[in-house]
Amino acid sequence: AASHRSGLRPPRSLGAAMAAMQTAVAVDVCTPVQAAVLCLQRSGDLIAGAVGGPLAVGALTPQRNAMTLAAMDGTSSFGGVYRQVFSQGLIQSFRGGSRVTLAAVPQFTAIGPVFLAVERRWGSPAAAMLVASV
Repeated sequence: AASHRSGLRPPRSLGAAMAAMQTAVAVDVCTPVQAAVLCLQRSGDLIAGAVGGPLAVGALTPQRNAMTLAAMDGTSSFGGVYRQVFSQGLIQSFRGGSRVTLAAVPQFTAIGPVFLAVERRWGSPAAAMLVASV
């Protein structure tokens, strides 16, 4: 009688009760982390992080090399630093980029999608930065 007052109805059969329990268990088993991973898989953010991030990091290798040379040589001009970077050709200007490009795969695959998911959900870039950095 108490269940009728609260608006809940008792199941009509054992099969209906089992189905209700299975639904409740399925909801409890699906954690928020699993739900977030499923959402990210559907959105394509994982692929963007795994491909786009490393490409960006790899493309910036000559600039990173120029900054390293500029930090060690305070007398060279802007053009002089880039002449040093490209002195052995275009391919050699990318030396040292393979390690940072490989390291960028897990970084962009984990941090980027978390940032995007939180920013979409809460609408706050500051909150997304905080959550993604933890």
